[in-house]
Amino acid sequence: MLRSPLRCARGLVVLAILGLALERPLSAQDQQGGAWFAFAGAGSFDYPRRASPWRWWLDVHARFFERSAFDTSIVRPGVGYHLGGGSTLWAGYAWIRSDPRDVAAFDEHRIWQQYTWGEKSDVGSLFARTRLEQRFDDRGGEVGWRLRQFLRWTKYLPSTRSWSLRVWNEFFFDLNQTDWGQDPGLSQNRFFAGLGWQPDPDTNLVLEVGYLNQFLRREDGEDGMNHIIGTTLLWLR
Repeated sequence: MLRSPLRCARGLVVLAILGLALERPLSAQDQQGGAWFAFAGAGSFDYPRRASPWRWWLDVHARFFERSAFDTSIVRPGVGYHLGGGSTLWAGYAWIRSDPRDVAAFDEHRIWQQYTWGEKSDVGSLFARTRLEQRFDDRGGEVGWRLRQFLRWTKYLPSTRSWSLRVWNEFFFDLNQTDWGQDPGLSQNRFFAGLGWQPDPDTNLVLEVGYLNQFLRREDGEDGMNHIIGTTLLWLR
């Protein structure tokens, strides 16, 4: 039943790779390497002897680049309501501390809403997330609206329940212009390919490690292309 959505997911990932490959010869790009570390968890607020539709969400990030060492930290809690099947509605808050090179450190606060959907089949697992953000930046007084679309495909390697192939892509679309530098349009794309290791098949703890390509569109200079080692500990209850 899910063969068509999964094929579409893989098609989108291929298109993302081709798009990034074609982008590089068309424009000069500022490139650097980095390492990103994250914890991402989600679970249910179950009552004694009764399952609850309410969910909790938390992801925490620390990001480093070769030119600026520490670059960004993120703490993002939220709550959700399970709609049934693989669908859940979420809302939450995020605090972001940024300290990029050649720029004074600044804070950003976000309110976010998202819809997530996931399903499994014999050809792999598909997870989709659509997130809307309202961004409040210390460098200005206007609110930036942004849409993010995330799609991940996961497939266990043959003859194992511990190792999996994991491929995902996320697009960032800025929806308005602000006095602190946001401009409408596609602002960022992230493509990841790597492996997941699940130490115990009976638990939902997964370590994800792989290569992350980050494309950044810049209106006032060279576009950016970062090459990152991404490491994420996932705990889904």
